[in-house]
Amino acid sequence: MTSWPKRRHGWLVLAAAAFSLYLALLLANAYQSNGQLRAAAEMRLFAEAQQTATLMSDFLADQESFVLDLAEVQSIETFLVNKALGMSMRYGLNANLSAIEESFRRKLTQKRLLGAPVYERLLYFDEEGLLIVDTNPGHPIDAPISGHDPEAKLIIDEENGKILAAAPVDYHGQPHGTVITVSSLDLLSRYLTSSTANLGFWQFLITKTGRVLTDDSRTGLGGAPSPTLAGIPPAKLIPIGERPKLAMTPLAADFDLVLRIPVAHTELSVITALPASLLYGHITSQRVLYFASSVPPILLLSALWISRMRQRTQRLEADVRESNRDRAELKDRNDALTAEIVRRQTLERQLRESEERYRMYIEHAPEGIFVADNLGRFVDANPSACAMVGYSRSELLRMTVTDLSPPDQVSVYLAAFEQILANGRHELEITLRRKEGHDIVGSLRAITLPGDFVMGFCTDITARKLAEEQIHNLAYFDPLTELPNRRLLLDRLRQTMVVSSRHQEYGALLMIDLDHFKDLNDTQGHDIGDRLLTEVARRLTASVRREDTVARLGGDEYVIVAGELGTDESGAALLAEQIAEQIHCALGRPYMLEEGRLTYHSSASVGVTLFCGQEIGVELLLKQADVALYQAKYAGRNTIRFFNPDMQAAIDARATLETALRRAMNSDELSLYFQPQVDRDGRVIGAEALLRWLPSDAEPISPTRFIPLAEETGLIIPIGLWVLEQACAQLGAWQADASTRELVLSINVSACQFHQPDFVVQVQETIAEFGIDATHLKLELTESLVLDRIDQVIARMHMLKDLGVSFSLDDFGTGYSSLSYLKRLPIDQVKIDQSFVRDLAHDQNDAAIVRAVLAMSRSLGLNVIAEGVETAEQFDFLLSHGCEQFQGYLFGKPAPIDDFPAKVIGVG
Repeated sequence: MTSWPKRRHGWLVLAAAAFSLYLALLLANAYQSNGQLRAAAEMRLFAEAQQTATLMSDFLADQESFVLDLAEVQSIETFLVNKALGMSMRYGLNANLSAIEESFRRKLTQKRLLGAPVYERLLYFDEEGLLIVDTNPGHPIDAPISGHDPEAKLIIDEENGKILAAAPVDYHGQPHGTVITVSSLDLLSRYLTSSTANLGFWQFLITKTGRVLTDDSRTGLGGAPSPTLAGIPPAKLIPIGERPKLAMTPLAADFDLVLRIPVAHTELSVITALPASLLYGHITSQRVLYFASSVPPILLLSALWISRMRQRTQRLEADVRESNRDRAELKDRNDALTAEIVRRQTLERQLRESEERYRMYIEHAPEGIFVADNLGRFVDANPSACAMVGYSRSELLRMTVTDLSPPDQVSVYLAAFEQILANGRHELEITLRRKEGHDIVGSLRAITLPGDFVMGFCTDITARKLAEEQIHNLAYFDPLTELPNRRLLLDRLRQTMVVSSRHQEYGALLMIDLDHFKDLNDTQGHDIGDRLLTEVARRLTASVRREDTVARLGGDEYVIVAGELGTDESGAALLAEQIAEQIHCALGRPYMLEEGRLTYHSSASVGVTLFCGQEIGVELLLKQADVALYQAKYAGRNTIRFFNPDMQAAIDARATLETALRRAMNSDELSLYFQPQVDRDGRVIGAEALLRWLPSDAEPISPTRFIPLAEETGLIIPIGLWVLEQACAQLGAWQADASTRELVLSINVSACQFHQPDFVVQVQETIAEFGIDATHLKLELTESLVLDRIDQVIARMHMLKDLGVSFSLDDFGTGYSSLSYLKRLPIDQVKIDQSFVRDLAHDQNDAAIVRAVLAMSRSLGLNVIAEGVETAEQFDFLLSHGCEQFQGYLFGKPAPIDDFPAKVIGVG
């Protein structure tokens, strides 16, 4: 019996030790669970912040893509082409700039974010840095904008709160300005979660210098750069109290933790600040665990102390104490067990809530989310993933990643999966085979998870890939005929020339133009014309070899590139001629363009040029084929012509003359000469202003050479306006002098100038500018001009006559000379052409025509003037038959205004 207390004391110590060990195991398990919960909370916070940064990065990437598209719009290319051709702002470039601005405005209305416009304004700077297009003119430009940026880039304007995206405009490999989009930086705030009152945390945006870009009224950080914020390590949750500098910022007043997530491809970061209680509030505090861990040692020491004290007491006291200790031990164990049950129930409930929140995010995520184990077997998939591939979740869980692969890409899938497991993350584009059998393209971002699991976030980009393919086709193929367009033609022609240079073999370039295609379009409609173009493309493709290229330049022009025609030039020419004959024969067969209609017969003109190597450029080769085609057209169409250098020489001479004429317009080489017009008594009653070109370094150039060229190139429009201004200025000078006040000045107006929509306005403004009496201004029109769109011509003539301007019908008798339209035209004068006056005394036919014109004009009440009067005999004849006004060398040659006679004495 004496050993019983000692034995009981030993069991008490052993029980205390066992209980302490049990408590230690419980605390270790609690600490591990606590760590897992904290990691899950931090991972969820990381995911939400990273999603916000990704949305911002995608938004900014869209800005860069959008400005690159703007730099390539057709209206800018048209503007640069016209500008390169020398067109001035006054005569056409303003209209091109308006077209660019209109195109920009349409783009503005198409880009919206959550119902609000994305862009505030679109700008276009030319190569000199001058702003030439602004969709929001009249407002200051505060941002650091420059038109000299050589490459596309994205600018965050911290001072003015703007997002600027700039892209260079490229034309023929040279920079021609910059297109810039301007957006408000406040748009990025739409992606931030910024309600501290409701959610307990705060998100804001900073730059690389730490400047706060979004509303900082709640952060209290101000708008100045903050190295402290910029120095926060990225993608790492930082306790504010552990960073002295952070602890000194206003963030420390309300928040305990801070997280910085960089926005990809930018210098911006998303800062998330939150109290620790919000993130870990549902998790047991570390301090409680640390305190609880000290209980077992204390309990063990207490047991030893109690055991030692009990050995010193009486048996009775030992029995009482032993009884009390057993009672207390049972109570403590019961309390501990109750507390552990409650704690575990709390942990299970919190873990269940966390899993439910995670599952809710996964289930409603717009991306398809797949989870697989390290063997590639699917273990989870959200509804978006199931909808993407067409399988139910239960079906996917019985499949592996390779089951979604097309058969020919299984090895690619396996290699990608191994790379994900090895590197921890991977991004790629993959092809997925849907349940019904067709393939889709997905953008996959995959990461590894603890436990050797792989989670993949997949977005269906099939529509985007199809759009990219469509854009590629639009860029390189003709949408009507599906033939290569000019851009792809030039690339393939260069490749063929490289092969030709390598093997020293000849090739041929054939240019085909359909004869009288415009007539078909005008009479049958563009839909029938399009059917013909499509059928021609089909026949051309069927008539050449597979390695040859058939392209459509535009309109009814096609080009064929044929290579590998041999090393002998004559043999290559023979093969090229055979190809041209095959094409000529194929295109000459009848066309059935519409059911129920007669067949349509067409013909084609073909221009051919040979090449060997790369001695001549692509553009020159196309020019040679075009010259040969022009020669085929000139030869009567429906024929084949090979290029020869004489054709090129004529074209080059014409181009040289055109360049010189453009230079002459800007170098004051054009001038007006004045030839007097007299009455029957030889008195000067007016003059005709005649255009002369007097180069400073060459002989004068005849109007018969440069006037037709100006009409063909459109230069006659600015030249005609210059003539009108100079004539009105001279009329103003005459009307300021009493001796010349009654003189009438005639100027010639080309058909191209007269049919300009603003011609009447130009005449009205010029008359007002020089303040002249318009009754002394006479416009000379040709018969061909008035016969073209006669109703429109008559309406404009009436508008000009309301201003006081008079009209003379020039070269009368050389054209149709129809009395029906002559009666309708509001003309004042008929001018007898000098071809009838020249042989008047010797040719009875000319004399009869002149007498008829004079008699007809008198009956219609029209004034008549004869031009080209050079002899007294001609003058006497005209005078005797009733002609009252004359012009010719007999009265004076065309001369500068300084040599113009104020009076001419009577003849004979």
